Amino acid sequence: MLELATLSCAVLAAVLITGTAAADSRADPPPAQSTERTPLNRCAILSEPDEPTCVRHAIEDLRAYLSEITGEEVPPGSGLDSRARALVLVGPNEARRVLGHLPSTDALGEEGFIVRSGSKDGRAYVVATGATPRGTMYALATLMKAIRAAGRDAYVQGPLNLTTKPAVAVRGMHLNGWPLRRPYGFRAWTEDDWRRYIDILSYQSVNLLYLWPFMDIIPLPLAAEDEAYLQEFRRVVDYAQTQCGMEVWMMQSANRVARDNCGILDPRIRPYWRPSQVDLDPSDPGQFQAIMDSREALYRIVNNVDGVCVIDSDPGGWAGSPLSDYVRILKGCRTLLDRHNVHGSQAKVINWLWTGWGRPLGSPDGPQFIGETIRAMKADMPEPWLLIAGGPAYLPVCREEGVLDRTVYLPYGAIEAEPSYPSTNLGFDNQVAVLADVANYPGLLGVMGNTMCPLLQLLRTYDYLAMAWDPAYGRRLESEVLLEVSQALYPDRARLIADCFASMADRDAGKVDSCLERLEPVVEGGKLGRPGVLGRRLFPDSTFVAHAVLLQMRLRAAAEHLYQGAGAGADRAAYARLVEELLDAYLTWDAEHGWHVLWGSGPWQLGNLSGDPHFATAVGDLRRVLGDEASVNAFFDDIGARLTAKHNPASAMADAVEPMRRRVLSAVVLTPNPARDATVSASSIADESRYPPRNAIDGDISTLYWPGALVEDNKEWFELAWPQPQVLHKVDAYFLRHDSMWHRTIHLQRENEAGVWEDIATCCPVDSGAHAVVRFELPAAVTAPRIRLVNLLDLFEVEVHE
Repeated sequence: MLELATLSCAVLAAVLITGTAAADSRADPPPAQSTERTPLNRCAILSEPDEPTCVRHAIEDLRAYLSEITGEEVPPGSGLDSRARALVLVGPNEARRVLGHLPSTDALGEEGFIVRSGSKDGRAYVVATGATPRGTMYALATLMKAIRAAGRDAYVQGPLNLTTKPAVAVRGMHLNGWPLRRPYGFRAWTEDDWRRYIDILSYQSVNLLYLWPFMDIIPLPLAAEDEAYLQEFRRVVDYAQTQCGMEVWMMQSANRVARDNCGILDPRIRPYWRPSQVDLDPSDPGQFQAIMDSREALYRIVNNVDGVCVIDSDPGGWAGSPLSDYVRILKGCRTLLDRHNVHGSQAKVINWLWTGWGRPLGSPDGPQFIGETIRAMKADMPEPWLLIAGGPAYLPVCREEGVLDRTVYLPYGAIEAEPSYPSTNLGFDNQVAVLADVANYPGLLGVMGNTMCPLLQLLRTYDYLAMAWDPAYGRRLESEVLLEVSQALYPDRARLIADCFASMADRDAGKVDSCLERLEPVVEGGKLGRPGVLGRRLFPDSTFVAHAVLLQMRLRAAAEHLYQGAGAGADRAAYARLVEELLDAYLTWDAEHGWHVLWGSGPWQLGNLSGDPHFATAVGDLRRVLGDEASVNAFFDDIGARLTAKHNPASAMADAVEPMRRRVLSAVVLTPNPARDATVSASSIADESRYPPRNAIDGDISTLYWPGALVEDNKEWFELAWPQPQVLHKVDAYFLRHDSMWHRTIHLQRENEAGVWEDIATCCPVDSGAHAVVRFELPAAVTAPRIRLVNLLDLFEVEVHE
């Protein structure tokens, strides 16, 4: 009888993150692990001959993966091949040969599955099956992630006994962003790139792919290049559906239509949003027809999607337009789908509840209006229709309206903000909190994530999708997630890659340098080893993620060297070396993904550096060391001359040297002042352990006092008090640089004899490039034992001048 040891889900997770034995002596040594293995050399894969395409695709992928490891051909079979030393039994009928019976479809559901391993009569077995083909497909994906290698030996670690099914029915991924360079931005991907990424998602049990063909920037009549692009898009849809068993939704704006091609033939690199891509008024018959003509051209070619999703604004929208106009657009799309889509009346129309049709972004009555929108759809929208809830405030509305079973929750930005400067995001706490909230809405149809740079965000995407399947995954330590993903990318270097991922958020320059010294020879010397189950699907080649990590680590190391130098009292010569190192690494990374090629010298000057408080401290210290403006200019002229010899001269100056020069010229140089001797208090303290009021007088511009998310005018106050009255001529305050500050009035107050606080002066903040700065210049000296600043936001520092 087949001997099957049991293994809990938690233990299986531990198995999945163990490292592999080295392929050669230069690879990472394997961590300690169980010695029990199920070998997969000389393996035959047994399955039913009539399995659907998605299962056959998964089987062929497994065969190829095992062959890559062992160097042996892995034959298919339909019986117990006596020559095979190991068997992989795929599907219910094969599984019953060794298990006898399976859980029912009711128990496993449409997508649950079993993965078990064991041995019988000296031969190893692995069973991978669901009650349905889709479950079997996910079982095979889980098996592939569990496969390990030692040289040419393939195996799974320990006996496997996993029975699982998803927490929510729909688990989706949406790609939305900007045309960065391949492969960073998905707009530039080739058809083969798309297939590879869809395979990556299939390993993570994604069953909904939400794509945007950007018909909103394609004019009519269709040019040959645009038609070819849409035909390619159709083939990508077909691949996701047939080979990976996914449902595919296609996104569009409600009413944005292109008038011309902006002078760019290739839609993959065509700019948006431009004046030639306009929002049309659906109440005007001619403009409504233009909207429908554009969408019909799309539906006629991409006629195989399972659903079309219309976002209610951003892009698109029409101020003050009634809901009836929006429903008219949705119904028009319904008619066109009935006419052209291969699924006919079964094709879905999905409404992405975002800002609300005809409403400005951030309207305070947004949830109420969304309720009206849902009721309008109930009353007038033909079936089938679904919803995407674009924010947490909409989930209670969907529950109250009884449409949770029609709703997919897309917490936009949980994985990656869009737009944002390209970088690999670490930290999973926000994702845990976002998905934990889903438990409060039983019956919710599903969840979806979004990403702008998909291959940079594999860490968060992997974690997000794992929690969508099993919320208990959120209890995993970040270090465990990093190691698991690294194992799936580069199994021979899993520990190194995981350490490098972690170091990208480390403040210890020594740790960053140590990881970088280990990584550079591995990546540059072609010593990453055999790619893992995710790594083999990367593009343009399997080294991409390691290469991207290397460039980001060089930038991280250079930044920490600068901050460390500032703390160690660097002189002018040391600063010249440190600043040049930083800008050199920044320009190398920026040129790699092409952010400033896309945006010019506008947003995100110096990328993410300026958001780091330590950067502000270093820049202030640099200004102190350099002195006057002439000295600052000479310093950066010298650096600019060297960097323009190594990089594109225009980019080197516009995207690095000049922004850094401006930051130094406008830097805060803090000096000892009476504020540091004050006792401070505040009316609002949101997190005293991390952001106490004292931080605003500690002489460090990188630390802050946080009064809470006070992004509107308020009456909250910050107080300084001295044992003896102080003579004041000037007070400076450095607040967070935030959009809410530019029309806000800050009050400087003292207490009068009646105990009433009154204004000494008022002032509006100015933008220093690093802070919203308030400078109270008093026409005459004021003497007071206590003063207050009123109308608060995050406060970095207060200076009082006698």
